[in-house]
Amino acid sequence: MDTENATKKKRYESAMAAEVHIRTMLRQHTTTLFKLADAIDGVNEHGLRLLPFLKKLGFPNEIIQTVLGLRSIPPKHRKLFEKNGISLQALDLFLKAGIQARAQALRHLENHSMLDVADITFFMKDEDERRTDGFSTLAEQTSKRVHSIFESKARASRARIVRSAKRLLALMVDYDKLPADKQIRRHEEITRAAGDAKKHFTAVFRNAAKPMEDWLIIGQKDKLEQNLAEAHYALEELASGNFRTELPSIGPHQFRYLLRGTAYLLPTWKALDAIRFLAGAGIAQAKHKKYGARPVLKLTAIDLCAGIGGQAIGVASAGFMVKGVFEKDPIAFKTLDANGPSWNAVARDIIGERTQLFEDIESRLIDATGERRELDLVTGIFLTREREDESGVQDPNELLDAAKDVIQRFTPRAFFFETAKHFITDPGRLDRFVTSYDALGYEIKVFKPNFPDYGIPQKKEDRHEPGRIYLVGIKQDFALKLRLPVIRRPKHKSVAEIIDHAAFPYRTRTYTFRVGPQTAKPLSDDQKKYDAEALERLDGKLDYGSIDPSPLRETTVPDPAEGLNTYGSRTEPVNEQPKKRGPGRPRKWKSTERKLEIAQWIKDRWSRHGFDVEARSLEAPKVGEKLPPLLPLTPQILKALRGIPSHWKLKGELHQQIEQLCEASPPSIALALARSIHAALTGDIIDINTRGGLTPDLRWSRGRGSVPRIEYAEDPEGWVAQLWRRGVLSMKVAPPSVGQPAACSTLDDDERPQNLDASASLLFNGDDER
Repeated sequence: MDTENATKKKRYESAMAAEVHIRTMLRQHTTTLFKLADAIDGVNEHGLRLLPFLKKLGFPNEIIQTVLGLRSIPPKHRKLFEKNGISLQALDLFLKAGIQARAQALRHLENHSMLDVADITFFMKDEDERRTDGFSTLAEQTSKRVHSIFESKARASRARIVRSAKRLLALMVDYDKLPADKQIRRHEEITRAAGDAKKHFTAVFRNAAKPMEDWLIIGQKDKLEQNLAEAHYALEELASGNFRTELPSIGPHQFRYLLRGTAYLLPTWKALDAIRFLAGAGIAQAKHKKYGARPVLKLTAIDLCAGIGGQAIGVASAGFMVKGVFEKDPIAFKTLDANGPSWNAVARDIIGERTQLFEDIESRLIDATGERRELDLVTGIFLTREREDESGVQDPNELLDAAKDVIQRFTPRAFFFETAKHFITDPGRLDRFVTSYDALGYEIKVFKPNFPDYGIPQKKEDRHEPGRIYLVGIKQDFALKLRLPVIRRPKHKSVAEIIDHAAFPYRTRTYTFRVGPQTAKPLSDDQKKYDAEALERLDGKLDYGSIDPSPLRETTVPDPAEGLNTYGSRTEPVNEQPKKRGPGRPRKWKSTERKLEIAQWIKDRWSRHGFDVEARSLEAPKVGEKLPPLLPLTPQILKALRGIPSHWKLKGELHQQIEQLCEASPPSIALALARSIHAALTGDIIDINTRGGLTPDLRWSRGRGSVPRIEYAEDPEGWVAQLWRRGVLSMKVAPPSVGQPAACSTLDDDERPQNLDASASLLFNGDDER
């Protein structure tokens, strides 16, 4: 007995000690919260506000708002909270309570030394009851009763619609596969079941009927209204028996007018799918179709420091209209102008010509109707450039300051800048950047991509590779929707796979799929030798029965932007006429042109990867020429290493082309970032892990063609909706007489869609193609 009592006493003492420890921790927690509120309200010794710092640490906005609210608690009540301790949830509820509920909570805390969420909830409920009189309480109860009655009737109506739709769906599923004799009986059953479902449907949705040519236009604003209109039409057709061997459907194959090459864009409406919707049986849709690469709503973007257009390629491929690209370097500007005529390239120094820069941006935001469009995205690459001609070199810090002026002037919804990683090594510098943009209403995120995941064989940062980062900013209204890109299952290609066609364009290749006769042409001896040496460079050399792997089989190479374009100036004596110089007469010297001076350790690093960075050539060795042991740097190889399309035209001499390519921004990373920003701004998600999600599409850079295409439409969904409307209206037009050509002009003026953009106007008012 004594042992049992001792055990109970020991357990009681342990419980009491645990309670005391928990109460002590709660008091410390409360004191810490109030100190944090004081720190946020103040300023630290560096002159930086702590609010952006807390967001960067991962504090949720709800906790930050609660801590900010603690500053309104009087010192007297604060001491009471710190003395007894209170949880964060209880503090949050206390701040939301009314005056009487707060007073009751404080008295309860003073008398009982405890205050939890349940206590404050009780006091708030009591305060609400005291505020309302008997009449208002009765009115509230009446409202609840009426709401309950309507809700029960709505549930009953929905149950009747679903039951009748399920019976109808069971009859329709295998109708098309039945033999003709059984279809006759099933036809009657479907007609009766559709009439019953229609009765229940129209009793609830009396105004669901909409013209079928307007279904897709309605769906742009309200998908539910579109589905209800389609279901109403399906029930009408089925109840009327307007079908024979196949269930009712509407598709491009029935349109009398159809623009060539657009049939795949238009949906096919089926009565079976409409009844599935009513029955609550969803239509399975593959993820790659729902989130795969496709034309999306066009947003506006500008590139402040474009280089040769690496970022602009990715941004334009992600659904943005590049309204302007700016570049100070004249050679890079010529490259931009030659490849992107629709980008409105301007040779502009964004540091020294800011007034002209603002005017250029303002003019490019004016659309064809004369209205000013909002700016959605600003990009730029701000790295230290290595050039033979130092006139194009600019300080990245000054470029960032100029970009901030643009952001402050035009307030785009998002931006991202590429810069060197050492920008974030100084915490004070990054904090100042975050704080300055937080004052403008932007939330800053730092994106550090793993380049091989995006098809760029670049080493990770080390003591030799400073690395690159992306500073991403987005308006705080969209910050929670932004998800930085992530490659779920990366497949790293070897350098040999990436540069195969660029380094050895004349190599004989075999393809699994061929068109035409399967006859192989005989190869010359020079071609056989070229193929053998090329394979040895790509795969490795056979040595005593084993293969010595090629260095090109690795998946990374050093960053081309670091050290490959280092130049130095040299001086040499002036050749004077042979005459005796007087005593003390100095010898004359003159400066020669700048010469390429690559550090030896950089050359050694590249040679270990199979490249000779000093040997540079415009073209790869041809058949019959001896292949060097190390590959020379050519523009095509650097294009492959940076992810620039092979057909991208470069301007300037050889050294200028290599300089531009070494500092080029990889389009695939800009594409991934732009897709994430586009999804945050519009809600239209494209998964970069699906097929074609990271493939650049350059059709926008070449300008619009003469034939309307969905890629040229600013609103692809609206473009397809107008295309559907035209096709449905063509079904209602009487067929032309024999010999009369079918033309869109047979539609009345009131049947033509209005308020179209330029591409849609060309579609409906221009030449038609069958």
